[in-house]
Amino acid sequence: MMKSIFGILMALAAWITCNAQQPVFRFDFGPGRVMKGYTPVTASTRYSDETGYGFDKYSLSLEAVDAGTSNPLTSDYITSNKPFYFLSNSQKVIMM
Repeated sequence: MMKSIFGILMALAAWITCNAQQPVFRFDFGPGRVMKGYTPVTASTRYSDETGYGFDKYSLSLEAVDAGTSNPLTSDYITSNKPFYFLSNSQKVIMM
């Protein structure tokens, strides 16, 4: 009896661990208006353990561009004339 209860508890713990919700990050890149529900990312947003996202320390010469359109998700962006890398601790990321 005790072994079967232990087995059920272990299976339940494994199921909970496998099905735990990962946070979903939604990022809006650029200097313009930020879409509701999205996290703003500017050219100076550096990665930190506290936030769990940002550009790595080797991403230099980043430029924020505002295209001036009315849609907050597509009106601005971050670019560079050199390779740059955006990091996130989350497995679920939406970047616009």
